[in-house]
Amino acid sequence: NPQGQVKSDKGRLKGIRLMSCRENVLISTMNVNTLKDEWRIQELLFNCQQYCIDIMGLQEHRFIYDDVLNEKRYKGYTIITSSGYRNTMGAANGGVGVLLSRRAYSALTCVKSVNDWILLVEFEERNFPKCTIIVCYSPTNCSDEEINLIFYETLSDTIHTVPAHNVLLVIGYLNARVGLEHVKYPYHTEANWNGRLLVDLAT
Repeated sequence: NPQGQVKSDKGRLKGIRLMSCRENVLISTMNVNTLKDEWRIQELLFNCQQYCIDIMGLQEHRFIYDDVLNEKRYKGYTIITSSGYRNTMGAANGGVGVLLSRRAYSALTCVKSVNDWILLVEFEERNFPKCTIIVCYSPTNCSDEEINLIFYETLSDTIHTVPAHNVLLVIGYLNARVGLEHVKYPYHTEANWNGRLLVDLAT
């Protein structure tokens, strides 16, 4: 699979039920601003364990590598990331990924890198619709407007590829602000470019 990996290709573990009325599954997202230092990874793992987080979307890890996806296991968790990119100055930027507990990893069936900004993750569910999580990181508002438009168009296209009966979650860092023209009690009074694109996506 040139765009990702299907866990069944490597011998998928026996699926478990990730979503359940009797058990909580805690899903979160975080712009980590870099995971290139080992202590940052250990701090992240410690806090995920402390708060019993099963799935965490990761943005801006800044790892650069040739493979489409990289999988690394730690005690109790697995981190799967797609490569970041280098800016015009050669500095590492971006990169999205997902951190999974043993329970979540056991239910994992597919991870697909859509592009530098979007990662699609699927989980098998016994007697329940599949769960699809899209992890994303939007270009900043300082980026060329065309780049932001392409990001939201690709995100919209990715959302529409997910079967309607799946449980779908879109998590990430969207660099978006919505204003009074969009919501009644906004944190910001005026929307930015990403915010307007986000509202268009949601409507």
